[in-house]
Amino acid sequence: MLRTSWVYGPVGHNFCLTMLRLLRERPSLGVVADQVGCPTATHTLATACWRALERASDPQAEALPRILHWSDAGAASWYDLAMAIGELAVELGLLGTAARVRPLTTAQYPTPARRPAYSLLDCSGSRAALGLDPVHWRTALRRVLERIASAEMASDPES
Repeated sequence: MLRTSWVYGPVGHNFCLTMLRLLRERPSLGVVADQVGCPTATHTLATACWRALERASDPQAEALPRILHWSDAGAASWYDLAMAIGELAVELGLLGTAARVRPLTTAQYPTPARRPAYSLLDCSGSRAALGLDPVHWRTALRRVLERIASAEMASDPES
């Protein structure tokens, strides 16, 4: 079993794509700043999954732990992630300007599901078992946004 957190990528429905849309459409928005975890890009998660499958199918490899934890390196709040998305999106030309992002408390943004204030996973054992070096979440985010920018340029007939 592989546990992860805060997954996002260049396709589908996820926080990164939602933030890109909102940063483009609104003059300002509020994002929760008192919940801390680690964003996990789909490409780094896929690398960990493939490595786990390779190791599990290798009869000479040491057995993997029953539960693996995987996320990118570092820690961020949802607010930190939204700010980074805006900054990098402007830098990469995905946005001309980004909306102003205001920090909110969890109490100011109620949701049906209660969210933990601190949800970092200890991935050190999994990284060692898989033989993978961690990628910082901001580095992985840049790669995802570069892929989105590249796809947008490819689909724009005027580029």
